[in-house]
Amino acid sequence: MTNPKSMIRRAALTLGLLPLTACSLDVTNPGPINDSALHTPQAVPPIVAGANYNLSRMMNTSLEVVSLVSGELSHSGSYPEEGLYARGILRPEDVDGIWGSIHRARWTAEDATAKLRDLLGEDYGSSIYAALANLYAGIGNRTAGEVLCDAVIDGGAPQPRAEHFARADTFFARAATIAAAVGADSIAAAAHGGRAAVLAWLGKWDQAAQEAALVPTDLVYNAVYSEAHSDTQNDLWYETHSRFEYTVANTLFAEMHGDPRTPWDTIFAGSGKPAVGPNGTIVLRQEKYADGSSPVPVVQGTEARLIQAEAALRAGDVAGAFGFINQARAAYGLAALPVPASTDEAWITFERERGATTWLQARRLWDISRWMAEKRPMDPRLVQFMVPTDGSGARALCVPIGRDEANSNPNITP
Repeated sequence: MTNPKSMIRRAALTLGLLPLTACSLDVTNPGPINDSALHTPQAVPPIVAGANYNLSRMMNTSLEVVSLVSGELSHSGSYPEEGLYARGILRPEDVDGIWGSIHRARWTAEDATAKLRDLLGEDYGSSIYAALANLYAGIGNRTAGEVLCDAVIDGGAPQPRAEHFARADTFFARAATIAAAVGADSIAAAAHGGRAAVLAWLGKWDQAAQEAALVPTDLVYNAVYSEAHSDTQNDLWYETHSRFEYTVANTLFAEMHGDPRTPWDTIFAGSGKPAVGPNGTIVLRQEKYADGSSPVPVVQGTEARLIQAEAALRAGDVAGAFGFINQARAAYGLAALPVPASTDEAWITFERERGATTWLQARRLWDISRWMAEKRPMDPRLVQFMVPTDGSGARALCVPIGRDEANSNPNITP
C-alpha cells in the first residue's frame, strides 16, 4: 500500500528466490491472451476464483486504512502515510491503493457475473459459481459505499456513495435467489446478511430487519487468506505480528481486554517491559488475526442481530433492541445486558456493541460517519477522538477519490 511497505515485501521475495538462480529460468512468452480465450465453460471456476482473490485483497487494504482512521487501532510504526491515516488525514495522493483495490474487486466480480451469464446461459440461475460471483459483487459494492466518499463507476462522473448500496442490493438479491435454487444455504444466508446491511444504509430499515431475520446468528462468511505467498496472506497479521506498525493502545478497544470480540495482548520486550513500536508507542497486539491465514469476516449473523437491534432502536423499541443485542452477545458467550433507562444510553451501548462485533472488519468508519450525520448520541470518548487536537481540521470520514482516478477520468474535475 505504501512505498516502504512494498520495498520490504519485495526484498523478502527476492531473498526467497535467490536459491533458484542456478536453475534454468528460460520462459517462452505466448504473448497477450485474448479475452475471447475465456469464452468457454471451463473458464467459469477460475473467473470466480479471480474475483474471490480480489475480494480478499480489497479487505486487506481496507482493513489497514479504516482501522486507523476510525480509531480501531493507532499507529505505532514507521510508515508515513499510515501515520497520517491515524490522525484522520486522507489525501488523494495517499489513497490510490485502497481506491484501486476496492474498485478492482467490485469490477472483477461484476464482470464475472456478466461473463457467467453469457457462458452458462440457461444454467446461470442454477450455478453455485453464479451465486458466488453475485455475492462477491455485492460485497465489493457494499465496501465501496461504506468506505469511499463518492461512487465513480467505470470512468463515469462522481455520484452519491449510496449508488454502491443500490448496486449491492441488486447483486445480493440475485445471489440469494440463485444460492437458494442450488441449496447453498451458507451463500444464501450471507447474501441476505449483506442485503440487510445495504437496505439499512439506504434507509429501508423495515426491509433490512426482514432480511436480517433470515440470517442464522452463528453464520460467519469470510474473506480467505493463505500463508503460501505474501500476496495471499492476511496483511493486518503481518503488520501487527511480524512488525509493530499498529497497536490497540490509545483506542476505545484497549478498555475491552478479555472481550472475545476484540482480542489483544500486551507484548513485552526482553527487558520485561512492554514492547514499543518504532515511534515509541506501547504495543498492544491485536489477536483477532493471529496468523497469516486468518480469515476476515465479511458477513456475520451477529451483525444481522444488530441490524435488527438498530431498526428497533430507531422505532423506539429499546427493550426489543436489547433482546437482539443479547442474542448477539450470547453467541460469543457474553452475559446479557440490562435494558438501559434512557434512549440515549441505549444508543451509546448499542454503538459499543456494534463496534466490538465488527472490530477490524473495515466497517467502523461508515458507522461513525452515519451516526455523526444523524446526530445520534455517542460515547463522549468517541466524540473527543473525532475532534483533532493538532490543528489539522476535521477527521476524514471516508476515502476521497484517488489521485490516479482523478488524473485519468475526464469526468472528474481536478
